[in-house]
Amino acid sequence: MRRAYQPLVVVFAAACGGIVVDRWRGPALPVWLWTAAVALIVWRLLWRRRALPAALALLMCVAAIGGAWHHLYWHFFAADDIGLFARELPEPVCIEAIVAGGPRFIPAPPYDPLRSIKKRDQTRFAIRAVAIRDSERWRSASGIADVEVDGRLDDLSIHAGDRLRIFGRISAPSPASNPGEIDYAELARGRRDLAALHVKVPACIAIVERASGWSLARLVSEVRRRGQDLLHRYISKTQSPLAQAVLLGAHDDLDPSRVEPFMLTGTIHIMVVAGLHVGILAYLLFLALRTGFVPRPLALLAVAALTGLYALVTDAQPPVVRAMILVWIVCGSMWLSRRRAGLNSLALAGLVVVAFNPTDLFRAGAQLSFLAVAGLILFADREHRRMTTNPQGKPIAYDPLAALIERTRPWPVRALRWFGEEVRRTTLAGLVIWLVAMPLVMARFHLLAPAAIVLTPLVLLPMTIAMAAGFAVLLVGWAVPPLGAVFGSVCDWNLRLLEWMVTKASTLPGNHFWLPGPREWWLAGFYVGLAWVGLNYGRILSHRRWLLWPAAGFAAWCGVGFAAARFLPAHSGGLDCTFVSVGHGCAVVMELPGGRVLMSDAGRLGQPLVAARDISNYLWSHGQTHIDAIVISHNDVDHFNAVPELLERFSVGVIYVSPVMFNRDTGALRTLQAAVRRTGVPMREIAVGDRLASGDDSRIEVLHPPPDGMGQTENADSILLSIVWHGRRFLMTGDLAPPGTEAVVAEPTIPFDVAMVPHHGSPTALPAMFAAWCRPHWAVISGDISHDSRIAVNAYQAAGAIVLNTSTSGAVHFGMGPVGDTIHVDCYRRGDRW
Repeated sequence: MRRAYQPLVVVFAAACGGIVVDRWRGPALPVWLWTAAVALIVWRLLWRRRALPAALALLMCVAAIGGAWHHLYWHFFAADDIGLFARELPEPVCIEAIVAGGPRFIPAPPYDPLRSIKKRDQTRFAIRAVAIRDSERWRSASGIADVEVDGRLDDLSIHAGDRLRIFGRISAPSPASNPGEIDYAELARGRRDLAALHVKVPACIAIVERASGWSLARLVSEVRRRGQDLLHRYISKTQSPLAQAVLLGAHDDLDPSRVEPFMLTGTIHIMVVAGLHVGILAYLLFLALRTGFVPRPLALLAVAALTGLYALVTDAQPPVVRAMILVWIVCGSMWLSRRRAGLNSLALAGLVVVAFNPTDLFRAGAQLSFLAVAGLILFADREHRRMTTNPQGKPIAYDPLAALIERTRPWPVRALRWFGEEVRRTTLAGLVIWLVAMPLVMARFHLLAPAAIVLTPLVLLPMTIAMAAGFAVLLVGWAVPPLGAVFGSVCDWNLRLLEWMVTKASTLPGNHFWLPGPREWWLAGFYVGLAWVGLNYGRILSHRRWLLWPAAGFAAWCGVGFAAARFLPAHSGGLDCTFVSVGHGCAVVMELPGGRVLMSDAGRLGQPLVAARDISNYLWSHGQTHIDAIVISHNDVDHFNAVPELLERFSVGVIYVSPVMFNRDTGALRTLQAAVRRTGVPMREIAVGDRLASGDDSRIEVLHPPPDGMGQTENADSILLSIVWHGRRFLMTGDLAPPGTEAVVAEPTIPFDVAMVPHHGSPTALPAMFAAWCRPHWAVISGDISHDSRIAVNAYQAAGAIVLNTSTSGAVHFGMGPVGDTIHVDCYRRGDRW
């Protein structure tokens, strides 16, 4: 890397280092302030004596400022911030607030038989709190929050800047409850958004005062709304939601099933407004303005202003801000006729991003965006060197004869040669981005998508045409309707072609793989090595023998990562039983000696993908890619609706069900059967007296139901599973309820070490009777925080049990060593241990 590239890159690295250390060490503001003061003193004393100590002091100062800024942003909120009134359990509230962004309508998702609770149409918008009512008086409030309203707000014309009075329920974002799970409370805190409001009906919102005049927020909201109207008008109803997502970043109207193929094939960047979108917009604007004979300085100023407005319209996410800064740098360099340094420009964009929000440094989207652009800059540098230097690194002299020969070739030959060269460069650029981002994608999303290597150059042309035509609709459709219709038709057909290509690619075998992903220490080492290669890129290219060392280091580090995954498993070697926190539902993972995995139930009320995601993240965090057996206790959807998605993500040995599992004919059960048939997983019936194969000291027995069932409710026929290992007993109960409960307790009493409380702690499951029969030392309720389980808790505590609830404790883990010693208990969320 040339010396001209170094200053801002190193300063940005120092700032990032300070931010990372502050996040890692927690509250450390006094330490950072002391370090900054010492650094300033040392810098002042040594500035005129030695350049190196002065530079080190400067970097220390930058790191200290970065850490202090992150600490202030992360830990300090106003004393009347609305988030301080919020608890995880929703509570009634009445507030007055200013609308910070125009409302967005989110239609109800299409019918899904696996979704037990049908979701309604919703409207969402952001607010800035002004006051909160405390009994009969108002208290001042501040801070931002998201408002979610059931239904449409057609009768209320709400705009940014309006003052509203809102009656609803306030809650705090939920922290991560399972290993490997995304911490949404942390993400919300990074946006300084500590509360959310849910409004049951639109009538609970009243406009207190209309906004006076225009504001930037109202301008942005109005531009977004008019842009969506233009896309609705000129693009077909089928492709309009996709166009809004691609061009405006508005995914509200887009069916999630249409997003999934883009994610699986590694082309999700098409759906996320980022550098490519901003670059195409800037290029189109510059061409249009220059074609109209607008002076060059004025055209550059207009491009910079409109890309800034576009960044605001698309919510100014870090990738968009990064692209906007780069466009501004390009415009400034063209205005001043100065050469621009790619990595220095990227570092400046990074400094701007972390100056606005230092927590963006920890978001996967921002990390992938900067990684991709850094890879492209180094690739462009490599291509420039290839075209201007010979293999020995010496400049290539201009050859007039070669240029004359090239011009005399027939135009089809020249066109084919140009097309081939562009395909080569596009493919190599896509490969570079894929290789640079692959480890981070594997670690954060557990997805490896080889299809992206081939698909990226194929979709580039229709994607570019679709975005160019779509931007043309937004720019001229309001003024010249015929042109809007023409551009809308072009955008529509190219979006159809783009979506067809991606959907077809997602059905090909081997297009993607779900996997645990590398560990954090391996990921850190990989990107530290990649940063060293980037800093010394020019030297490596000029001395080809240096290529051996990065290649050997990369191979060795990959070997270390594979060896760690193979020989350092997360499983203890004994027996591990984890009650995964899935809300009102059930999912228990038993990791048996020998590495086998048994799962009891897998589902929750509501969206099945949420339960599948939580279970998958837990299994991947333990390095698991195979489930030996899934036992579905009964046919309530909240106990099996995650199974179809798990069958897509993991290899499964067998599924066990009761003999009466499919006595009913429901859409959810038909979907489950279709998923099992599609994946070819065998399904077997089990009843009382059966034993599941274990092959070691463990014994897995079925205690209920009888082969013909109880003949009444589905809950009464829940499978009771007993797992015994080295004398320790674990009991899985599903939703056991009368008359099944009476049938079970009629048998001789069996004391268990760990027992699941039947039916999520419902009093209808006769908790006192069942607790007296199984007499557990530990009782676990797998339920939702809003569910009242006090009767069950009292009953089990009266029987001598310690009661834990996954809604408050998070994932509850019971572990035993290889020799079957005492049981160790860990609660993931509360951090309690026994």
